[in-house]
Amino acid sequence: MTAILIGVCLMLQATPPPAADTVETHLKRAAAFEQKRDYDGAIPELRRALKLQPDSVEAHGMLGEALLARGYSAEAIPHLERAERLDLLGIALTEEHRTAQAIEALLTALQKKPNDPDLLFYLGKASGFLSKKSFDRLITSSPESARAHELMAESYLAQQQISNAEREYRQALDLRPDLRGVHLALGLLKLGAGNLDEAEPEFRAEVKLSPGDGEAVWRLGSVLLQKGRTREALAELERADK
Repeated sequence: MTAILIGVCLMLQATPPPAADTVETHLKRAAAFEQKRDYDGAIPELRRALKLQPDSVEAHGMLGEALLARGYSAEAIPHLERAERLDLLGIALTEEHRTAQAIEALLTALQKKPNDPDLLFYLGKASGFLSKKSFDRLITSSPESARAHELMAESYLAQQQISNAEREYRQALDLRPDLRGVHLALGLLKLGAGNLDEAEPEFRAEVKLSPGDGEAVWRLGSVLLQKGRTREALAELERADK
């Protein structure tokens, strides 16, 4: 009997006591899981930590990061907001197409990490979403407006459909002859095709509309220089430098 009791005592001594059910314990376990990128293991530990201490900023931040890593961006957002993890919050908001909020968060985060590739990538992605939304609304609400034709021209230009782009630019000018930037775009089209004679009047028209536009003035001077009209060219180029 004595031998049995001794054996039981030895077994109890050899068995480590259960870990305390504390926030710190669960955070340590979660950190170990996250270090191995085992986010599925980390998430329940972090949920338990928040059940014990709902205002734990560290737990909210870690849980938001783990949820985002597993693709649960919507669920991650409130935790990242509580932890003020603006970098990851911007990414999660982008994934949820909450573009205006995403851009604000990402721009703030970039002030601290200006060369972070993930932040730069998602800022570009969010900006693209916002641009598409604005452009779609423009085309839907005002399809025959000058701006809609200008937008279509730029779309054609991106696809290297030069003749279609020129047609849309011309239609934009028919509707709004004072639309700045369109003559410059047409001049660049003509310049790209090597047609200096047709590029010159477009640049002149742009300079007349926007005498303070340094690029338009410089482009006009450059064309004049290529055409051998040195005195006129220098006058425009000097004006562009002012």
